[in-house]
Amino acid sequence: MGNQKATADPDERKKRLIGASEIANQDPELREIEKEFDSLTDAVPEPWGDTPTA
Repeated sequence: MGNQKATADPDERKKRLIGASEIANQDPELREIEKEFDSLTDAVPEPWGDTPTA
């Protein structure tokens, strides 16, 4: 990775990203981390009633 040139070819970048993702998905620890991230919700909890407002 350190000595490789960055490629400007979008198709080559996609291929390399897919390859890196496939390698990462073979690691059980990384799969578990991904599951944890997937379980997070984007929902914002209701504000507390006693918080100051601007």
